[in-house]
Amino acid sequence: MRIITVRQGHVGWFAERPFSKGSMISCRLRTLIVWILQGRLLGGMFVILLLAACFAIPEQAVSASGNTPVAVFIPAEVVISGDSPGTDTVFHLCMERMTEGIPAPAETTLAVTGAGRVTFGPVQFNAPGDYQYRIFELQENAEHYICDSCVYLVTVRIFSDAQGLLTSEIWMAKQGETAKSASAIFTNHYQNGTGEGTVSGKYPAVIDPLVQKKVSAGSPPAASMFLFVLKADSPICPMPDGSIGGVRTVSIYGTGTGDFGKIVYYSPGIYSYTCYEVNTGIAGYTYDASIFAMKVVVTESDGRLSAIRTVSKEGIPQAETFVFDNVYSGTGISRQKTENNTAKQTSPKTGDDYPYELQVALMMIAVIGAAGTLPHILFARHERRSRS
Repeated sequence: MRIITVRQGHVGWFAERPFSKGSMISCRLRTLIVWILQGRLLGGMFVILLLAACFAIPEQAVSASGNTPVAVFIPAEVVISGDSPGTDTVFHLCMERMTEGIPAPAETTLAVTGAGRVTFGPVQFNAPGDYQYRIFELQENAEHYICDSCVYLVTVRIFSDAQGLLTSEIWMAKQGETAKSASAIFTNHYQNGTGEGTVSGKYPAVIDPLVQKKVSAGSPPAASMFLFVLKADSPICPMPDGSIGGVRTVSIYGTGTGDFGKIVYYSPGIYSYTCYEVNTGIAGYTYDASIFAMKVVVTESDGRLSAIRTVSKEGIPQAETFVFDNVYSGTGISRQKTENNTAKQTSPKTGDDYPYELQVALMMIAVIGAAGTLPHILFARHERRSRS
């Protein structure tokens, strides 16, 4: 039987005694514990710091953003209607944020040559929530073109699961409409210089009537849907696309501006319309009962038509945009307070209570300390072997 002797150290309960081969491992483990307690293995402290830093840093790396980022792409396209253009014209589509500071693509203005598709993105999102944008076409007065002036409203909704994995959902619709669109589509109408493809060889006049919704007094707990009607006073009056029986209806969610759509005139004349809000009976609201009258005078000069419109309310001239102001007198939690509470509930925990710089410093100290004690460990091992 091999005898291993461990000399008595500064800890009294380790007397000098023999150990059998079977208890050699236990002896070495107890000796290591004694060294740590005696301070002979100072690197033990650094090892503990190193382990703490290593476990903390991966947690910080995840919680700094709270989630795994997700990339979103938003499609848009240009469609050409009317005559076939001899050459392609360059159009520009723009995407802008409706709230400052939210994520945006690297390029917010994209060029489209003729008819074609483009994609805004990638847009990187790091936290759940709703992010709103608008997409529109720059009105650059391209020769022989009537460019689309519609605006698309885009909401990107980001979800987070229990593991912090983000997913996205895109809702896109024309401003003032509720029908979902898979892409922001802009239809530019082309008419050649010979007058072919026009009505009576004349270039048409175009207007684009807008409606604006306001809510005065009170603070509704949630946004509501409001409906507005543009009605032709005569069957001869041209109407926007999507009209039924001389009536065009648009909706506005909460407050904002809606677009009835372009009205194209191919003949000189005087055209009249009526605009009003539909009282849908939403509780707490007093609806604006105003009735607007719009008159459009279309004239011709050198084969081109031009339109001048005037808007009045009860005989009093108004701006070109129809403005309706509803009064909210109901009760409920303010919208701002509701949004703040929602933000508090859904905001991810970032773990900022444990600074990342402190973790890096702890790791560096631990590595340097462990490296500095390595010669001492090797020397102590050599000394122990020589004494045994």
